[in-house]
Amino acid sequence: MSQENPLARRSLLLHALGALLIVVAMAVAGGLVGRLSAPTILPKASVAPETAANEEVETAVEPESAPVIPALDPPIYLQLGIGSGSVWEALEKEITLASAAGVYRYMVPVALPWSDDETITESLTQLERIHALNPDAEFTLELDFNPPATWFEQHPDARMAGVVGDTPMPTPASVAWLDAARAAFDRLHTQLQGASLNNAVSGFVLEGLQQGRWQCGELRDDSQDNILGFRGWLARLYEDDGALKKAWSNDDVTLEAVVPPEPRATEGAPASFLRLKEDADLIDYATYRATVLAESIAALASHVRGRVGESNSIWATYGYTFEMASSTSGHLGMGVLLDSDLNGFVAPVSLANRGIGGSGGYMGPVHSAIAHGKRWLIIDDTRTGYAWNDETSKIEQIRGLRPEDVQNVQRRNFALAAVHGLDLAWSDPDGRGALSDEGQWDFFQGLVEIYRDHVAYPGSRTEHARQTYPEDMPENDEPTIMVVVDEAAQFLCDDSGGLGALLATNRDEILKTGVRVEFCLLDDMVEFRVPPTPVYLFLNAYQMPAEKRKLLHERFAEEKATAIWVYAPGYQDVTLMPDNISDTIGMKVKTLDEGSATGSTFALSGGHWLDEGQVFGTPRGFNPLFYVDDEEADVLARYKQSEKPSVAMRTMEEGWTSVYIAEPELAAPMLREILRILEQQVYFRPGKQRFFDVTVAHQNLLAIHASQDGERIVNLGRFHNIQDLFDPAIGWPQKESFVLNLKAGETRLLELSPL
Repeated sequence: MSQENPLARRSLLLHALGALLIVVAMAVAGGLVGRLSAPTILPKASVAPETAANEEVETAVEPESAPVIPALDPPIYLQLGIGSGSVWEALEKEITLASAAGVYRYMVPVALPWSDDETITESLTQLERIHALNPDAEFTLELDFNPPATWFEQHPDARMAGVVGDTPMPTPASVAWLDAARAAFDRLHTQLQGASLNNAVSGFVLEGLQQGRWQCGELRDDSQDNILGFRGWLARLYEDDGALKKAWSNDDVTLEAVVPPEPRATEGAPASFLRLKEDADLIDYATYRATVLAESIAALASHVRGRVGESNSIWATYGYTFEMASSTSGHLGMGVLLDSDLNGFVAPVSLANRGIGGSGGYMGPVHSAIAHGKRWLIIDDTRTGYAWNDETSKIEQIRGLRPEDVQNVQRRNFALAAVHGLDLAWSDPDGRGALSDEGQWDFFQGLVEIYRDHVAYPGSRTEHARQTYPEDMPENDEPTIMVVVDEAAQFLCDDSGGLGALLATNRDEILKTGVRVEFCLLDDMVEFRVPPTPVYLFLNAYQMPAEKRKLLHERFAEEKATAIWVYAPGYQDVTLMPDNISDTIGMKVKTLDEGSATGSTFALSGGHWLDEGQVFGTPRGFNPLFYVDDEEADVLARYKQSEKPSVAMRTMEEGWTSVYIAEPELAAPMLREILRILEQQVYFRPGKQRFFDVTVAHQNLLAIHASQDGERIVNLGRFHNIQDLFDPAIGWPQKESFVLNLKAGETRLLELSPL
């Protein structure tokens, strides 16, 4: 993005000064008292400079008589792992500390009664103990829909087969299990209605299968109920045996006798994709497995909604698209649940890269959930080092785990939620005192206050101000990159080929680009549920039918946007052909010789984040690999091994730009170079060192989680007052760019007030 010229900047400052004089005059007349009280979207002037900045900041006097706009409390929870190994002495301390810090929402597991003679008396007693410590307690009940082992003795056909471990789990296709699950909830609901704390229950989390996260497991499920479910699903998909035989290229298969297919061994280097004809049975089975699980969760949500009405929120532990991307995981049916009775999704921070300096990224496409009016609740179960010692009967801290490191990870996780107004739960998963330190809750209380006063969430004062005074909002608040992921494309991937694991890796690299990033499903992008965006990045658009491709190209042309394509966009369309990629990206593409490796060198001089000839990407043997063979395309990078173009750019006659990254694995430095060429705003400038920090931004909040020690040059693109919300003593007035000195693992949350 080009810099503002001095005349334009001077005009902007004069305009701001005139507006300020008008506001003062009207305030004297009493006309803007309510508006001046809205905290937050306006510059917070009472900030002191960071020592390195060496600048003075004036203090503004707030009007004493300004009324306070009522606001709902922040959507922040304490998740209590109450179970056989939990310690109530530790739990009670956590509850008391949470109450003092202003956290009164509790996520608590409650066992479902699977028979008429079972009661929830023990769970009610636990809720009463919590309520006695915090009379304002509000409960979201976590319900495990895995039946007890004794239930499977009467329903052996409903037991999922081939699952690692001793705990039995139901197959999602089982009608008997779904009926029993509905009945178990009905018993729970009836007993809750007769309890004194019924009105304190505000929601339910639907959990099940592996670790309660609705994960099917990697092995084949040959339970009888799953076989019948698969046959019924195929019968709805294909008219008759003839249609099935043709689709599967198998003259022996019939709808009455078909069974889930066995995974087939791969000869030689594993292929990235299944074959559309020869492996049609595997593709259908993966599609079925995700669909039937999502439909079962939706059916449970519908039943619960019918019993509790609209007053309670219904959540599911689901939507882990980036990290449970295996074609058979079951977590590729979020599109089904976006139109269900669920209010939202519950997910931990990244399971793959959650340590200090790591991304702690979103598990799934959170902005598709938001686009459908759903919520997303992040579970922060950071290992704190505090735990109950059974020998000493005391809560003790593990040596070597520094509290400041723990808090920086918790700050990062808090920022991931706060920047986009998501829900957040601090978790003691084992109920043994992980969150029992008083200093820790002093820290948490500060985070609660930041969320309440500076985050736009439903019912907040900040959200009220945004809706009432939209002219105070930044003129351009759209994301820079909309990351688009296609659930259905993963059904076409050979899990042994490694593409699934790259969804999480590439998500992490994108979070290091230093721009505003959002994540959505392909269907929501095609259906215009997400806002216009300068850059769309397609992670796995491997299947692109002609009609969908046409719609995308028309949208790009209308918005004059850029599409960044990764690896094999559109490759699978009736046949596996590089020509399909060419039609999708608008550049001629060919296939590299078998045995070629990934890993590229930057081809341009004068780069900011890569030097000419600098290598990026990990050498790996993906099969197939592609390269650009188009004289009208501008080459940005070449494979190190073959020197064929691996990254290229071309502007289309219709006015949109196409960028093709043939490398399956993204690299943040290359993405930044592409964005620089596209003149998009990146929040950083290169200095003595090049840093690639996890960065999330939205509206007037910018969060940075440092990967290394050193000074960053933060570049905002226009003048702002900047306040560090984690440290009121740090701020920069009237700055377009400034130096930010960070230590490895440090997290900053900056509030940006444009001038």
